Amino acid sequence: MSSFLLTLRPAWSDPYRFFYLARAILHRIGRRFFVVWWVRQMAERQLSQDGMNGGMSSFAAASNALGRLLVIDDDTSICMLIEKLGEKVGFAATRAITVEEATELLRTQRFDCITLDLSLGKDTGIELLKVLSEMASKTPIIIISGAMRSMRDFAASIGNMMHLPLQEALPKPIDFAKLKAALVEVKRTLDLQRKTTSAA
Repeated sequence: MSSFLLTLRPAWSDPYRFFYLARAILHRIGRRFFVVWWVRQMAERQLSQDGMNGGMSSFAAASNALGRLLVIDDDTSICMLIEKLGEKVGFAATRAITVEEATELLRTQRFDCITLDLSLGKDTGIELLKVLSEMASKTPIIIISGAMRSMRDFAASIGNMMHLPLQEALPKPIDFAKLKAALVEVKRTLDLQRKTTSAA
């Protein structure tokens, strides 16, 4: 620590040099926190513009029992936003932030929809596509990832080869209007299946 301070000593006497040095340090430390804050603010604004902050949407209120949504993302801020949107559409949301946690939930519980990030710490969401394929899962999957489009397309192609029901491959920052539309479509299909089953 003392050696680090010695390297900074020349900057104290030069206000301009000190300013740029301080800005660089704060940029490194605070960049992630600022990005998380900014994404949350923009998402909250978009949710508000969509008229979704005042309780359940009219679609969710008119639909049947709640569906079950599994949100898989290692960013808890993103998880909270997706969970909030899912609840407005008519889903009860459960969160998983690691591949291990998600695998355990998938093997022990039933879900009606899954949102999947492709970057999960040291692991990838593609590992979970393999798990779902081994389970012969028919649960609709919405990929939501900050990875390059080529990576999202690659993951989607793998899912299709595994005969998994991929609905969308959305980028980050999330377009919540598109995500809402995808979730509404999954919920509508789920309600229709329930009605058909009960009628039979």
